[in-house]
Amino acid sequence: MFGFSDYVESATFPVVALIGRSAIARRQIGSSLSLHCHTRHTTFEMLKTLVVLASLAVAPTLAHAQSSQLADARDSAVVASRPAWVTKHDVVRAGIAAAAIGVISLADESVAKATQRRWLQQNHTLNNTLDVIQFVGDPGTLVVSGSLFVIGKLTHHPLLASASLRAGESIVASGAVTQMLKLSLGRARPVVTNDQNAYVFHGFHGAKENFNSFPSGHTTAVFAAASVFSTEIRYAHPKVARFTTPLLYGLASAVGGARMYNNRHWLSDVVAGALIGNFAGRKITSRVVR
Repeated sequence: MFGFSDYVESATFPVVALIGRSAIARRQIGSSLSLHCHTRHTTFEMLKTLVVLASLAVAPTLAHAQSSQLADARDSAVVASRPAWVTKHDVVRAGIAAAAIGVISLADESVAKATQRRWLQQNHTLNNTLDVIQFVGDPGTLVVSGSLFVIGKLTHHPLLASASLRAGESIVASGAVTQMLKLSLGRARPVVTNDQNAYVFHGFHGAKENFNSFPSGHTTAVFAAASVFSTEIRYAHPKVARFTTPLLYGLASAVGGARMYNNRHWLSDVVAGALIGNFAGRKITSRVVR
């Protein structure tokens, strides 16, 4: 017979079955959610790892690029701070200097005759002294500059080494200009005309020994060196420069005087050499970033 218990069992079985299926479904959903969350977490961690690795890979490149930009900016600032080699003012000064040399040349013959007076030429002490001073101009300036450069390097004295290097550069640069003028103008030395005619020019014959008078190479070199060393000393030791500057330029002027005494140059040759050498020395030292 179909009793009450059977009725309850038949009535509750679907409910129990439904609850069981719901529990199984919840477990399946929970497992799916757990798997999905785990997958998302794993994916996020992988993305984080990739970002870190990419950052490490790109960082050196970015740092190098940034340092290169800073270096370029610094170099650009240094270049911008340096004056041009030749300016409009330099051209004006060159024109004034050329006019002054032309006026000074009017005294060339009289000065040459004065330096060749017998009592001066027969003074052996003066003669020997000026021979030594003349050596200071050439090759003395290059020898001294080169020696001081080596000493500065060996004794770890960068200021001495750099000043000597700039002096050498000034001597070479000014010497190139001087030699170009000598070769192109071909001015006769005083000894050729016996101090009688200061205006004998044989263009492009400067390769000949007695036709390369203008300008004075010895004077150019010594004034280039004097200009550099006096400027460097003035920056490093201003008080000492009060004594060294007159000494250096006095020695340079003595070299020019020795060349006229030996009848190798006119007065205007010496003045032109002094101006060229001094200009080269000042130009090179003015481009140093201090």
